[in-house]
Amino acid sequence: MAKTFVTLFPPAGNTHLTKDVGQIPAAMHRFHGYHSQLVAYNNDHDYPALDTEAKGLELVFLNKAGKRYFLENAVIHYLEKHAAEIDVLNLYHLDRDTMYYGNLYKKLNPKGFLYCKLDLYNEFLVAGRKQHSINVFKNAVLRWWEKKFIRNTDLFSVENRQGLELMKRRYPACKNKIIYLPNGVNSAFIEGLFSTPAEKEPLILIMSRIGEGIKNHEVLLRVIPRLRLGNWKIAFVGPVVQRFAPKVAAFFQEFPHLRHSVEFVGPVTDRKEVYEWYRKSRVTCLTSRHESFGIALVEGLYFGNYLLGTDGMSSFNEISNQSRFGKALPVNNDDALLAALQAIIDRPEEVDLLRDEAMAYARRHFTWPVLVQQLEEAIQKQKLQGDAH
Repeated sequence: MAKTFVTLFPPAGNTHLTKDVGQIPAAMHRFHGYHSQLVAYNNDHDYPALDTEAKGLELVFLNKAGKRYFLENAVIHYLEKHAAEIDVLNLYHLDRDTMYYGNLYKKLNPKGFLYCKLDLYNEFLVAGRKQHSINVFKNAVLRWWEKKFIRNTDLFSVENRQGLELMKRRYPACKNKIIYLPNGVNSAFIEGLFSTPAEKEPLILIMSRIGEGIKNHEVLLRVIPRLRLGNWKIAFVGPVVQRFAPKVAAFFQEFPHLRHSVEFVGPVTDRKEVYEWYRKSRVTCLTSRHESFGIALVEGLYFGNYLLGTDGMSSFNEISNQSRFGKALPVNNDDALLAALQAIIDRPEEVDLLRDEAMAYARRHFTWPVLVQQLEEAIQKQKLQGDAH
């Protein structure tokens, strides 16, 4: 009978299936023979990724049953019924509901394996341990839960090496059971889509939820009119959030001549079309104030794009190979962004020379087959150590 790998992530929708939440269990099924399930509420009308990038993953829907304080009754009922059947339970984030569900799982299945993917912003750890509540009494209780959770968790992973060291320093109890494990792309799926390399165009790609506050796309609206674009184009691919739409309209009203060079594409749900944008672009640009990882950078790197990010991105050094394949700019710095973009536009041959090396680096370090191999090895190692004790 196949081992079970269950990712518990109640808010998951179809978009999560193409990210770590869906890709890890799907890859653990494909490459390591697990019976993999993602447990969530039925948040979307359709889940097309189950037939494409998340093939082999089983989606299990929770029935809404209200809340007990901040806890989901449906999750508690699910664990009470199924914990004993779960070989590996995968949870996300070091927050209070994760701690409760993890502790409950280990109480119900002491021999089960608990894996927590932290998805951390490093800034939260620089000053010290995470504060779970501003109420002193509540925070003390949650710190006790936290201590128990760290003891109960068999394996943690974090997406960047600085975060790894910060976790070891702030939470010494986890130092022998935490690994660096970044996010990746589904190389097996992508290779089945394209048989020949794409012709690169003079195109700068912004792939995101356009206008989301943390993404700081306002800086691009300020900088783009100052660029000497020549034959270069800039594409914003993704849904435009409501609050940002008036800013886009005002941008084109003030700079109508840029309609030929700047495009707001809107949402793209077909994954082949998403990857087509990466294939034909030369640069992937993220201007975020903060990112725990930044999957768009890895997807761009996989297709050989030069990366522009910010120093607010915790994983930029790892993704860019210490800035060999990109540049981290100061957050919200117009002049720095202008200079970086203009340098690429004026001298594209300099970034083109790095393309093959960047693609090879991405395939070695940021594909799910490679990453779940590392995860499975870490799981087996921790199990052996647990058996030895």
